[in-house]
Amino acid sequence: MMYRTLDLLACPNCKHYPLELIVIEEETLERTVEGPRPLCSEYCGYLKEKVEPGKNYPCDECLKKEVKLGILVCPKCGMWYPISDGIPVMFAAKKDREKAIGRFLQRYGDRIPKEVWDRIKSYKQDG
Repeated sequence: MMYRTLDLLACPNCKHYPLELIVIEEETLERTVEGPRPLCSEYCGYLKEKVEPGKNYPCDECLKKEVKLGILVCPKCGMWYPISDGIPVMFAAKKDREKAIGRFLQRYGDRIPKEVWDRIKSYKQDG
């Protein structure tokens, strides 16, 4: 998942925007994109801040980073959504969300740092 995806995503549960990104594994790629900067219109996920007109943003650096493993957290309702193999898994339906979270924890649970575990285990998963 590219950091700039955070400019587009909202919580499926409560529609809050932006979501918070916890990166567990990141990959650096060779990638360039032409066009005006900043590439994000409202929220810079790389710097974790609202886009301000006239500010110089590190878009070229950001575009080379890809989140391979991580967690998206909604600061409003507390739901969290896994990012697995670079793909955010964001189901609104409880049953689908529980399955996705179960698969994620089974596959990657041992790679989640303790401080992240402590944080996400306090979030409700039953929305």
